[in-house]
Amino acid sequence: MKLNFYTYKTDIGSLNITADNFYIRYLSIGKYKYSNHIYNETELINNAFLQINEYLAGIRKQFELNIFYEGSIFQKKIWNELLHIPYGQVISYKQLAEKVYAPKAYRAAGSACGLNPLPIIIPCHRVIHSNGSISGYAFGSKVKEYLLNLEKNSAV
Repeated sequence: MKLNFYTYKTDIGSLNITADNFYIRYLSIGKYKYSNHIYNETELINNAFLQINEYLAGIRKQFELNIFYEGSIFQKKIWNELLHIPYGQVISYKQLAEKVYAPKAYRAAGSACGLNPLPIIIPCHRVIHSNGSISGYAFGSKVKEYLLNLEKNSAV
């Protein structure tokens, strides 16, 4: 399958968006790691960037994008649950695990968050430790803190 990607400059770094002809499939921040994809700005990719840019400006609270992601059954349950965390709110990894009926699987929930193929769109940055600490993020704790502060300051 042919995948297109395009890179945009943002306040949080280089934003890489990958899509097929119908769905946004991957989002990453920083260096793009797939060499077999075609560097091509499509209408679908540009629309995703415009919505993410609105989000980063504090204007957009929800995304209206066709997304597709692959993973294990557990990962998909976690990612689906992340989509239900309201803008500007956080939950703990333990609470996340409980929501998918696996209360002891909070570490696995954290791992699934770390493997999220569509960060920001699927808001894994809204998950923190039970003690309130921000913890890790696939693109660095500074980016996670930036996103949480953005939402906190524009959650009204």
